[in-house]
Amino acid sequence: MKIPHYPRYTLILQDQERRLPQHNLDLPYPEGRSAKMLRFGNQMWGVGFNNQLQETLLNTHIAYLSKRTYVFTPFTWDLNDEPFVPIASDSHLADSPYKVRPARVPLTAYINSPTTGSPWPPGDPAPRSVSVEWWDHVCPESERLHINTTEVNAQIGVDFDEDEGIDIVEKWVKYIRSIEHRCINILWATPRIIDFKLLGSERLISLWPTYSKSPVLTHFAWSPIVLSAVERNLPALTPRISHLTRWLSVDKLSHIPGLLTLHLRRGDYKHHCEWMSTFADFEGWNRLPFLPDPWNAPSDPADRVQYALNRCWIEIDDVVKRLDKLREEHLDANLDKIFVSTNGTPEWLEELKKRLWAKGWRSVVTTRDLKLSWQERGVDNAVDMELAARGEVFVANGYSSFSSTVVRIRMVRGLPPKNTRMW
Repeated sequence: MKIPHYPRYTLILQDQERRLPQHNLDLPYPEGRSAKMLRFGNQMWGVGFNNQLQETLLNTHIAYLSKRTYVFTPFTWDLNDEPFVPIASDSHLADSPYKVRPARVPLTAYINSPTTGSPWPPGDPAPRSVSVEWWDHVCPESERLHINTTEVNAQIGVDFDEDEGIDIVEKWVKYIRSIEHRCINILWATPRIIDFKLLGSERLISLWPTYSKSPVLTHFAWSPIVLSAVERNLPALTPRISHLTRWLSVDKLSHIPGLLTLHLRRGDYKHHCEWMSTFADFEGWNRLPFLPDPWNAPSDPADRVQYALNRCWIEIDDVVKRLDKLREEHLDANLDKIFVSTNGTPEWLEELKKRLWAKGWRSVVTTRDLKLSWQERGVDNAVDMELAARGEVFVANGYSSFSSTVVRIRMVRGLPPKNTRMW
């Protein structure tokens, strides 16, 4: 069995996290030895990166509003002491020469944001985030206030299953701000404040007006590892553009003219679509009411299932027909290039490319065509998301948290909602 180089890669990033300037007891309040910290000890693990990222960013937002230091943790597949876990056969990494993946990856491998300790905007007095390792150093067990969310919900009148997202967050922020204790830990075995039920429901949308303006999102950025991979692969997507760095500028409105980006999940996703079609509609930020192509299922249960499958599990014939229509609807964009973010098989993608080239698309590039180093392969889903976000027009899978993240990035950057579509 081949073992990847992630241990050395991980050690380098962990060392960089240890050296964050806010890891200093002598700093003045609200940092240093008097800093008020908030750790979500029950954060998600063992689920996909986007599920964990969505919760992590919203938890950062709660800490920010509470005027507390957010404690960030690694992206975690497994909590055991083993450094690696097996790659599932239906994973997008299943054809990797390595049969294992790291059990834990430093969050700074993915993002370089206030969430992971980068500065807040100039003049913002919020304390910078710290690593869980620093938390363990400055908040020993004897100084921690452990909070049971079930007990607090009963006290402050929160129903995680029914309340609007904005009400949940505002009540919890008010409660946390009332506590003087320096080290707050949300207990491991208690319900999460931001959970799958909220992230996958329409109740999440009530958070958008305030959350979309939070520096947690407006100052969100990918890590240097992710951006270097994006920059190196842009020539394949933009063969006529010579000054590629313009697309990586600090201008958050940047996009690639004429590029249509698609999210086409395959493989294991068919079972997910079949399961979701019986009870759910779009996920997370894919529900934003100002986006075109909203969920509009028929009332008959059988028709509803088929409607959902048609919008979740996309076959080649459907792709070709839909892209013909989109090119007509977005004539002003002069769409002629395609990037497909996908875990489709090589054979399926070759057939898709042939069909699209026959329709006159000048360039069709897929995830499998990207050139990535061994470091970048560990964060390839983030590379895909940033490339998808830079399309002039993006076609999302409404059921996907990956697509939801791309939608969120595009909307915060100010890209026109009409150019973010759904299958």
